[in-house]
Amino acid sequence: MATYKTPYLDLNTWAPTDNVDREEFNANFNLIDGRLLDTITKLGSVMRRVVNTVAELKTTDFKAGDYAKTLGFYAAGGGGEAEYIIKSDTQTATNGMSVIQLDNGLKAFLQYNRRIDVLQLGAKSDRGADASPAIQHALDLLANKGGRVIVPDGDYNLNTALVIGSYTYLLMGKNARIYRTGATESFINNGKTGDNYASYGGPHHIVIKGGILDGNVLSQSVGLYGFGGINIAHSHDVIIDGVVIKDIAYSHPIEINSTKGVLIENCEFLGYLDPTGGSRNFAEAIQLDSATQAGFPGWGAWDGTATKDVTIRGCKFGASGTAGTSPIFVGIGGHSAVHDIYIQDVLIEDCYFEGQTYAGIRSFKWKNVTVRNNRFVSCASPILFEIPTPNSGNTKDLAGVQKTSTQPSSGIKILDNVITQVTSGDGIRIAGQGTDVLYPTTYISDVVIRGNTVVEAPTTSNAISISYCKSARVYDNYGENARRTVYAFGCAELSVCDNSGTDLKTNVVYVASSKGVKIYDNMTDYCGEHGILIDNCSNFKANNNYVEGASKSASLQFNGIHVTNGSTNGRVYENTTRNDMMEVGMNYGLRIVAGCSNVKTLDNDLEGITGSFRNDMATVGDSFYMYSTGTNIRFKITVADNGTISAVQA
Repeated sequence: MATYKTPYLDLNTWAPTDNVDREEFNANFNLIDGRLLDTITKLGSVMRRVVNTVAELKTTDFKAGDYAKTLGFYAAGGGGEAEYIIKSDTQTATNGMSVIQLDNGLKAFLQYNRRIDVLQLGAKSDRGADASPAIQHALDLLANKGGRVIVPDGDYNLNTALVIGSYTYLLMGKNARIYRTGATESFINNGKTGDNYASYGGPHHIVIKGGILDGNVLSQSVGLYGFGGINIAHSHDVIIDGVVIKDIAYSHPIEINSTKGVLIENCEFLGYLDPTGGSRNFAEAIQLDSATQAGFPGWGAWDGTATKDVTIRGCKFGASGTAGTSPIFVGIGGHSAVHDIYIQDVLIEDCYFEGQTYAGIRSFKWKNVTVRNNRFVSCASPILFEIPTPNSGNTKDLAGVQKTSTQPSSGIKILDNVITQVTSGDGIRIAGQGTDVLYPTTYISDVVIRGNTVVEAPTTSNAISISYCKSARVYDNYGENARRTVYAFGCAELSVCDNSGTDLKTNVVYVASSKGVKIYDNMTDYCGEHGILIDNCSNFKANNNYVEGASKSASLQFNGIHVTNGSTNGRVYENTTRNDMMEVGMNYGLRIVAGCSNVKTLDNDLEGITGSFRNDMATVGDSFYMYSTGTNIRFKITVADNGTISAVQA
């Protein structure tokens, strides 16, 4: 027996222990059937008519309160199918898109629930007219409402830059191609001239997905200062996903300025045109920057707000094939800085770079940056980290006051990248400041370079080059057909380990003018000069390295391990050097040049054509210390040429 009733339709319900009565069960369905009939009768009193087009909508004699459906905007089945409610409204202005004037004086209002297809607003997908008014109107209708603007596959003309607001999702079809057809300065912005947003207070929570933004440079005038792609400033929580940006001129395909919480994913940056003839040779496809008027004049505030928390993943940088264009000069990076302001917390992973002539990635005073699992083909300086030149425009503060000294980057991780066919510069280069003696040495700190492969570079290009770095670890990298695998200069607290190389023009490892250096477990089986070169270093260790086939460029001119130029306070132990079976070979397995001091050697397994070991220091030969039993007196143990072992208290 039923024991309860539903609150609205008064249907019978039962407790778990009730027995269901067939008559009550059937009564429920009869009650539902009656209520539905009543609802359908009431809805039938409202006029709902289907028409083919908006033009037919205008001429149909609707009444206020009626509903209408169109089968297309310009033609039935041609896109833009929509529903409208008819109103008698004297206050709302008509616009021919979401509010349409009917011939009988009434107005048709587009019905949408946080989703608008731009074809519903009259955008033409055959390049028949400027689509920017329709797309912009859709963006305006849904700004701050969490809505989605749909641009279906097709070809669209864009005469005016679009402005996207907060909580807006612009979804373009994979084959929706937007052609620049006017004098627009860009395709999509989240602000406009005259806007003034402080900090991260501009339009935010923005998603731009899909589509092809085509610069149309062969058919449309470019002008001296060209145009950009997507500009985002003073924002947060931004996603740009799967967008193809083609043939931008002068400016940047994507500018991320004064914004935090950014994901740029699966985008392609194809082709670039420099209308100046060469002065924009540093332009980036994705520029990360801070808010200054010189760097981003589009809109303010110019309060120095920095970009941070950026992930760039799965993107491609290359050529478009359009006549007169080339791959953009820098894939990802920046070229300006402000004193005490840092771009920071950047992850670049799983990207493909090809043909960049300035750098694949150029970090300019960035902090906490990870570059991992990317591939670079035929790029100049594929991975380049540098800091501003002292006393330059990039060492001024936000007020324009010159601070003279530069500032360092820190927290850099370069992991598991593959670099081939370097055109110029080093495969990976991390450069602090120490070359200008008028200013203090500025170290880039906390550097990890691990698991990278660099194959084929010019004879002057190292696979990896670091200078003026502190607390740096370079390990498990491979270089082939390059000048060196690892070159380090002016560093402190440096570890170089587990690196290898073959067909190297000079050395597998060359460390110069550095202190606190550990060189261990490195290996090479073919290099033109010294296998490992330690030059003017202090407080260093070189151990467990394996060098085979050094001095290939000139037999007997170079050594397996070479310590020179006043290097001091070092230990060279447990290394192995071998000549191969070829006629050319290394002079000595290990040589320590006169002028070096306090370099201890022990337990090395050495080969050389002239000799295994040559030590030109004032104190020669291997030695080690041992402590006596009982009183723990320290002795220095050495061996003479006749095999006599001596122990001298030391």
